[in-house]
Amino acid sequence: MSIINKHPITGMTEYHCSECYMNMTFDSDRFCLSCENCQNTHILLTPQCKIVKLGIELEGAWSEMPENEHNQNEWLYRSYMWHDDSSVEGLGYGGEDCGDCDYCCNDEGDYCHNREDGTSGEVISYPFPTSNDNWRMWVNRYYPEDLNSTCGGHFHVSFDNVQAFELLCTQEFFDHFIQELTRWGKRANIRNQNFWDRLANENNMCNIDYRGEQQLYIRHDNYPHCRYSALNYQYHKHGTLEVRVLPMFQDWKIYCKAVEVSMGIIQKYLDKMANKPIPIDSQTVEPETDFEGRISNTMVMEYMNEESEEDIQELLPYQIENTEFGWT
Repeated sequence: MSIINKHPITGMTEYHCSECYMNMTFDSDRFCLSCENCQNTHILLTPQCKIVKLGIELEGAWSEMPENEHNQNEWLYRSYMWHDDSSVEGLGYGGEDCGDCDYCCNDEGDYCHNREDGTSGEVISYPFPTSNDNWRMWVNRYYPEDLNSTCGGHFHVSFDNVQAFELLCTQEFFDHFIQELTRWGKRANIRNQNFWDRLANENNMCNIDYRGEQQLYIRHDNYPHCRYSALNYQYHKHGTLEVRVLPMFQDWKIYCKAVEVSMGIIQKYLDKMANKPIPIDSQTVEPETDFEGRISNTMVMEYMNEESEEDIQELLPYQIENTEFGWT
């Protein structure tokens, strides 16, 4: 953040650091105002943000679970995490525990994958880089054999810049995402009724209701009601944006296409919002970031000076005016 002043003689606009009140200079390499004294900066353009990782959650039932390498570093498409999910119990899978696997021997029968009547629940991938197609191979390998209307095909995306959450966590983007996904469904002639029911706000696990500000500050590992929205901004909990609106399609290839389209909507919006001028306002401060790279304050706050008015006048001999940066 910078404080805007005009030189009393030349009339030229000057920018003073909000931390030490020294003059800030323009850094053409980073396109920002920079203070050489305390290294404070004020970015003048919105950043370019990219989706870099993808995590997938598949709900359904399996007569026999595929092998699991339990290795998140190698052969990602052969590994998964398991989660019981009460929303898919209606599929009627799951009988007595086998009693022989490691889970049963350690009194963790709820995770047994060898029940006589099959298994229902949710398989969760490890994070995949979006730069290759490994995630599609993983979906093909672990796609459920049986589905119903309660089964969701949720997925998470993470970004290379925390400012992506600032750009996406808005009612404007939420409405844009739902509109574009609906447009794709019509254009692609999607006939899956569960897809259309979810977009019509007829599924209480993915309400068409923007709740970004509430979700953004969730840190604890429980299930608050605000998470059950089409988009779940889980920045502090997982560092991801969760897309909950997709159902489990009968064909895994259609599901992959829906994920691809959804990521495309997100990325195109970020591209459109990149490199936009950020006006300098002496009454506001930018969101702060803590040492973990997480947003510690996403709300625009009024800038309050602790120094007395006399002290400020000694440090800043020029009259402070609220003027916007002039773009030419």
